[in-house]
Amino acid sequence: MKIRLFLLLFLISPLLQAEIFKWVDDEGNVHFSDQNQKGSRPVELTPPTIIGTTAVPSSQPQAATPQTEQKSVVVYDSVEIVKPTNDESLRLDGDGVVNVTIESSPGLASGNSYRLSMNGDVIENSISTGQVPLKNVDRGSHTLKVEIIDKAGNSLISSEEIIFHVLRVANAPRPTPR
Repeated sequence: MKIRLFLLLFLISPLLQAEIFKWVDDEGNVHFSDQNQKGSRPVELTPPTIIGTTAVPSSQPQAATPQTEQKSVVVYDSVEIVKPTNDESLRLDGDGVVNVTIESSPGLASGNSYRLSMNGDVIENSISTGQVPLKNVDRGSHTLKVEIIDKAGNSLISSEEIIFHVLRVANAPRPTPR
């Protein structure tokens, strides 16, 4: 019985390997078929690419392992304060707003945020955008530094500290009438 089945499969296998033929009609259209046509040529096919899987996904959610947690951490190349520039002098009036622009490479990942420090003190925590307006900045020289922090508040990367100078218009006292 096994020998008959083997012989039957051996005889049928050439029939299962169909050829593909290609030809161009009078109007210039390209056609493909499994049947030989007048003026057609056989097409040589490359073997198919087979990608095997190594594991079957389970329907159960897997617990996070230290290895999978490390893969989800973004590694930052840089973070910097683009505006104001280092050693820049700013003329401010009114409420003394200094617009700070922060850039990082790669961009800020989900769950991470910026922490901005001025003169060594944290002034803004959990910043999710690269634009931060600082209000009522006094005249004088100030330092700025930014860090990228994770959800737990751990610093992932920090910028170089920059210095900027604020010049504010002051009203001169009026002379007292005599």
